[in-house]
Amino acid sequence: MSLYKRRLGAGAAVSLAALLVAILVFGVTALRAEANLVAAAPTPISVSVITASHDPQASIAEFFPGLIAARRQSALGFERAGRIDRVLVDVGDRVVAGDVLARLDVRAVQAQIAAAEAQTAEAAAQTALASETESRQAQLLERGHISQQRFDEVRTSTRAALARQNAAAAAADALRVQLDLSLMVAPFDGVVTARRSDEGAIASPGQPLLELVELDQLEINVGLPQSVAGDFSPGDPALFMVNGRGEPVTARFRASSSVVDR
Repeated sequence: MSLYKRRLGAGAAVSLAALLVAILVFGVTALRAEANLVAAAPTPISVSVITASHDPQASIAEFFPGLIAARRQSALGFERAGRIDRVLVDVGDRVVAGDVLARLDVRAVQAQIAAAEAQTAEAAAQTALASETESRQAQLLERGHISQQRFDEVRTSTRAALARQNAAAAAADALRVQLDLSLMVAPFDGVVTARRSDEGAIASPGQPLLELVELDQLEINVGLPQSVAGDFSPGDPALFMVNGRGEPVTARFRASSSVVDR
């Protein structure tokens, strides 16, 4: 029992000595590592120094993207309903203002105009007869052969006949307007970009039949900061690069919407 205890005490002393040696070795290694880090720090690098000066003529160019679009573009249709008789243009055709592009079947309107003109002629004949009757009645009134009441009745009949004549003439004029509305006329110079109906189709009032785009007058729509847009006045020039290449294109400032996009 006593021998075992002595051997155990000797082993503990050896272990303690080994621990002290390990601590000593670790401390020396750490000191060497720290020394290496200090020694490996880079030395400062010298740089060149220049003197800056202000150039009052210097400027920075600003570029803002924009979209080129036709100034006018219209979807053309007839103001009245009817059967399409002819479409005289197709997609890609260039037209000038006043060209007839399409027309409706006008046979029914022409018949109505003929009837209205006949009614106008009949009303005009009745008006002429009433006017002659009034003249004769006026002579009889001067001679005392008729009463003032009778003459007033004749004069009223003349005015009524004239009113009927004017109404018939106005109805005929309205039908002539319908005849004019049966023609689709180009409102400006441009090119046809769409054709949505053909002959024989029934057109509704306002139904788009053709698309017309103006080509000779183009606009550039640009979104600008409020501070930049406020510097422009109508007629001021501005330079644009089309597709980012080629010679600059000069445009004139027309107007600003003054609406700020939030």
